[in-house]
Amino acid sequence: MAEAFDKMLRQMKAAKSKRLIIDLRGNGGGWTMIMYAALYQLYGERFLKTDMGMNFSVKISEEYLKKNNTTIEQFNKANGTLLGIGDFFDEPTGIDNMDNFMCANKNILKELKGKPVYTPKEIFVVTDQWTFSAAFHLAFMLHKMGAKIVGVPSGQAPNTYMECTPFSLPNSGQQCSVSNSIQRCYSDGDKRARVFTPDIELSYDDYRKFDFNRDAELLYLLKK
Repeated sequence: MAEAFDKMLRQMKAAKSKRLIIDLRGNGGGWTMIMYAALYQLYGERFLKTDMGMNFSVKISEEYLKKNNTTIEQFNKANGTLLGIGDFFDEPTGIDNMDNFMCANKNILKELKGKPVYTPKEIFVVTDQWTFSAAFHLAFMLHKMGAKIVGVPSGQAPNTYMECTPFSLPNSGQQCSVSNSIQRCYSDGDKRARVFTPDIELSYDDYRKFDFNRDAELLYLLKK
């Protein structure tokens, strides 16, 4: 990802391209830390120093420990905590330290020495009802950095339950899962806490103007 973004941003810089559209429609997510390198390449040290305001709390349970192949003693030793079963653990984001980035070639990042490869004048992020998990996190962080969200709200709320721990019912053997974490991106009173409303929210009439084309959001931006 870092190599692809490095190549793209250098091409944009050479072409003096002023706008970047990041399309996260239909993106169900994956692993958020994969995108930290790309964000650093876009914004440099400013990304490391920006407070995203995101809080992520994990509830410690026997099943959660089993899922992560660890014990409460090992967990406490690794995290410097004194937690018990049923307690919550606030996970650090790792955004402020490049060592925590998931990147195969960190030399690409270190060579930048805190400067971005290239920051386009305008960055647009397109979301839809299928934008979830790590894709939502990327949209949220880009918005914090100044990008504009376009389209319809993501299917995921900013303040919501996250991740799943599998378990089996003892009598029936039915396979189930339960959320083991809670994420908060905004204060509870903020209107965006439950719905991540785009800065440019397309209406039914907007989609009709483009004959409900599957890429109506992109056509809208190109025309704009």
